[in-house]
Amino acid sequence: PTTAETNSVQWTWPVAVTLARVWCSTDVGTATIQFDERAEATPNTAGTNSMTASLVCDATSEATTSFTDSAIAADVPHNLQITAVASTPTVVRIHVRANITQ
Repeated sequence: PTTAETNSVQWTWPVAVTLARVWCSTDVGTATIQFDERAEATPNTAGTNSMTASLVCDATSEATTSFTDSAIAADVPHNLQITAVASTPTVVRIHVRANITQ
């Protein structure tokens, strides 16, 4: 992972969801991540950050359940930001648990 990959990975949820937990790890070093919710019409324009604070992924599992924007609408880009890296990680594993909004 590198900061140059910021805004390269986006996905959409098929239904509205509420983020519940994000956790991550690297092979070595650290990668600092954040997600933001964007508009379908403007996927290249920064949106609202999802996590309360960026999450620093390291060689042990790091997690957060603290969100400023946990309600993610269906069919809008949810964007990955890699805001910093240190000590040259070659892998970052990111997991997201979300509950379907009823």
